[in-house]
Amino acid sequence: MKFRYKAKKQDGGVETGSISADNKNAAIDKLKAKGKEPFFMEEDITLDQFSEKLTNLINRVTDKDLTVFSRQLAVLIESRIPIVRALKTIGEQTENPALRNVANKMARNIEQGDSLSEALQKNSQHFDNFFISVVKSGEASGNLKDSLIYLADHIESEYELKRKIKGAMTYPVFILVAFAGIFFFLSVKVLPQLTEILQDSDVALPWTTRVIIKISNFMSANWILVLVLSLLSVAALIYYFKSDLGKRNFDTLILKIPIIGKLVQYSYVVRFSENLGVLLSQGVTIVKSLSIMAEIMGNEIYRDIMIKVKSSVEKGKSMTDAMYDEEQAFPLMVPYMIKIGEETGRVSQILKNIETFYKREVDNMTENMTAIIEPFLIIILGIGTGVLVAAIIMPIYDMAGAL
Repeated sequence: MKFRYKAKKQDGGVETGSISADNKNAAIDKLKAKGKEPFFMEEDITLDQFSEKLTNLINRVTDKDLTVFSRQLAVLIESRIPIVRALKTIGEQTENPALRNVANKMARNIEQGDSLSEALQKNSQHFDNFFISVVKSGEASGNLKDSLIYLADHIESEYELKRKIKGAMTYPVFILVAFAGIFFFLSVKVLPQLTEILQDSDVALPWTTRVIIKISNFMSANWILVLVLSLLSVAALIYYFKSDLGKRNFDTLILKIPIIGKLVQYSYVVRFSENLGVLLSQGVTIVKSLSIMAEIMGNEIYRDIMIKVKSSVEKGKSMTDAMYDEEQAFPLMVPYMIKIGEETGRVSQILKNIETFYKREVDNMTENMTAIIEPFLIIILGIGTGVLVAAIIMPIYDMAGAL
């Protein structure tokens, strides 16, 4: 893949150019290794690549597709079917056009002399470095079938973890969005009729009522503008959080949110311990494993920590030396347990224990998330309702009592 970039040079000047790399993070690392600080980077794509990306966007390869792909390929390989034929068979059977294209493209790559891992590397937009490294280790050890079966189990496990976290966050988001929608409807349709009665009366209105009257009058007169600005604001936030700076700020912020931050932290600990443990057990070196972890963690804070830990290991230090000061990302129990694993030569087993413990914690938290968050939502809704009642209903009672 090629990327166009703008970067600051060591002499303070700005350099514009292009660079080849497997992915965006790898391109950034290459430039930093040359003493350049990139501040703009985007993929340089041809018309054919754009067409392929559009097809993949409409029919993307999902976690379910990857799970089925891994299991089918493992079964076909175990049945001694040549790998090219196996990939073509999967391409013929799948209903997803994007996966069909990928399977057929990989079959052509292998016919031209590539190994399966090399063919996966050429389709890295669908297969991350973890997937590719496990397959490569399976090829080297002669246990490709077992590696593919593990990957199918791993992807299912990751999908289930993501599903639980998203499910736990859906309830509070739905309640808050519903409350905002109800408030918008009341401001546009209901409150103007009530506030008109209050304005025509001789009753002294409290400041809260006057504020709500002004808000209601503005929204009823400009509700289309308010709706459009609200949608544009949401779109702008989504665009911002997808940018490099916005993603970093979002990744930092979400770890600091009460309750939710702890759940997110534990989920990343599970991903870290499970993936690193598998890579080490597959014979991947610790430095290479940490480099892969930096790319697949999916959080800029954890990516920086993985790079820091990798640098520490390259200097001959312990992996945990760079983790003790990162309590926001890793509970202290994690580096303490890994340290024991390093001293006893059982790092992979310790990582498995960490994964099991924190996966159980994530399960418990997601099951109890509604009960934990519900009191906060009740307080927020109660305050909102109380303000409306005090500002609108009470003056109407006062007006009725004065008649």
